Amino acid sequence: MQSTLQGTRASDAKEEEKYVDLLVHALTAPLIVWPGFEDDLLFREKKERAILARLAMLAKDKAYDRATDLEIALYMSSASLGAGGPLPQDAADVFMYATRHSGFEASFDADDMLKDEGKKLDYEAEDLYKRLGRWIFEKQKEALKQRSKEASKQRGIEDKVEAKSELLQATL
Repeated sequence: MQSTLQGTRASDAKEEEKYVDLLVHALTAPLIVWPGFEDDLLFREKKERAILARLAMLAKDKAYDRATDLEIALYMSSASLGAGGPLPQDAADVFMYATRHSGFEASFDADDMLKDEGKKLDYEAEDLYKRLGRWIFEKQKEALKQRSKEASKQRGIEDKVEAKSELLQATL
């Protein structure tokens, strides 16, 4: 019985740690957009809504491994601007589906295209939607790891400077 309780506590601790990691991700992960659009005001203004969408997904699912519909819509919006031509049909379908389900206001008059709330994706578009959501999530995790490494490196530099400063003061 003791072994079972310890196993339960360990799994509870792992679940709690995973939940905290996802909460940190929800609050701090960057928006992933098409290269060149990282500083675009349209996308930066959506950051708070993306955080709220992540928190809502976390509250609903208690775990997630993909980007929100809003994040997919934002990425596809930037991709449509950066691609230099029309999106392939599956990509356009994913963009419209994510836009309909995210509350993202498209920068074009899309009332007729956005009305059909019940429209489902075909197999290929659904596969793209799922893969894109996981890809964006993984890119966010990579960006957070890089940010963490840079912060650790900066702290290391600051610690060295502080140690040398203390050594200098001690010798004076």
